[in-house]
Amino acid sequence: SGSAPVADNVVVASVSGEYKEKADLKLTYNLSDANGDPVKPITDWQLNNSSIAVLNMPFEASEKYSSAKDYSTSANHGKVFGNPTWLKTGGHDGFGAYQFNGMSDYIDVPDSPSIDGGNTSMSISLWIKTTDTYGWVLNKRISNMGFSYNLSPGWGGTSLFWFLDGTDPDYSQYSYASKDVTDGQWHHVVGVLNREENTIRTYVYGQDTSNPVRSVPNLGSID
Repeated sequence: SGSAPVADNVVVASVSGEYKEKADLKLTYNLSDANGDPVKPITDWQLNNSSIAVLNMPFEASEKYSSAKDYSTSANHGKVFGNPTWLKTGGHDGFGAYQFNGMSDYIDVPDSPSIDGGNTSMSISLWIKTTDTYGWVLNKRISNMGFSYNLSPGWGGTSLFWFLDGTDPDYSQYSYASKDVTDGQWHHVVGVLNREENTIRTYVYGQDTSNPVRSVPNLGSID
């Protein structure tokens, strides 16, 4: 039997070097394995023993259909439907990814109060690699209520995040990512609903690509 991987020299520090009530943090560590096996680090940020993320699903596993595990304390584990191809050495980091056919393949996460949008700020972060120009990547909405990320070329870009409260007949509670993410390369995309500044923003590789920075001063609950 092999030994478990070891993480040491673990340091959590302020990115700016200043320690305030609100500050960006960074985590550094050394990771080693006595057997020389590749190791996938999975980080779950917590506050008072509860995960900040409500869904943390890196798609790593030792076998297909066991890689839809949620590593957050919410335990929102997914179930695989259809016949997607699980690529053991796929993904942006080579530690696993699913390839979907765009029709009948998907992962379903059971509904839970922990993944309701409500009246709070929220972020959606994911990695995507595709040449498709249309389709849902993530969807938790019914009509104009809920949140989603989908591919759809339009005046603002090729993909967009929606945060909808059910009150807007024009479905304008969204923001495009101006950078193209349908070029067959891996992209890290993030959609942010910021209730403090009342905006919807999109980011690709950490760069603000919002088109537009959508102002939503009267956005209600997105449950």
